[in-house]
Amino acid sequence: MSLRMIKKFLDEPFVMVPKGNFVMGSEQGLPIEMPRHCVNIEKDFFFGVHPVTQRLWQKINGSNPSHFKSRDFLPVENVDWHDACRFCISLSSLIGKKVRLPTEAEWEYACRAGSTTEYFWGDESKNAPAHAWFELNSLDSTHPVGTKKPNQWGVHDMAGNVWEWCADLWRADYTTDALELRRPSIEMERRVIRGGAWDMDVFRCRSAYRSCEGESVSSKKIGFRVVIEIDRSP
Repeated sequence: MSLRMIKKFLDEPFVMVPKGNFVMGSEQGLPIEMPRHCVNIEKDFFFGVHPVTQRLWQKINGSNPSHFKSRDFLPVENVDWHDACRFCISLSSLIGKKVRLPTEAEWEYACRAGSTTEYFWGDESKNAPAHAWFELNSLDSTHPVGTKKPNQWGVHDMAGNVWEWCADLWRADYTTDALELRRPSIEMERRVIRGGAWDMDVFRCRSAYRSCEGESVSSKKIGFRVVIEIDRSP
């Protein structure tokens, strides 16, 4: 299935994120964002212009787990990491392309869109209301995707609205092996979440801000977006 057919089938926009290098992390934030380090994104990929919507979730799964259910174009939430992965598998089968959660590095790379500032729109937090739904303007709820200004690559909702699951196991900084921070086997693994949510302060809307949650936790604050891999084989 071609990208044009995929977009028509899904009725959801995607942007091609080009391969390249960027500096991940921040020295202005928390220890978990350090050290800043260069990352090479080796392949182009298609990235959801916004988080997966309730409309698309229902199209694939036939149900809606979300807490906030007033509109189709609200982001789906109240899904755990496993739910998000199963969605990716189902969507992969339907479109014949590999669909998955982004890695943490891919997520920050797509969020920054070439920027090196604390926020993808600059260093000034005062400009956040134009770009993000967060504690000062959300009225304690999610909002329809794509209603705030996008980043330079045309990607919306990378700050605020809902946290977004990433593929990675959590580690407490960029020098610590993730395996050292796993909880005992009787407890759930922790996975990276990115982007902040509707109830978060503006500090958590920064491009480098990172957090985690147990992979079996579902929350009205957490959704996800997907990557579609690009097959360059002949």
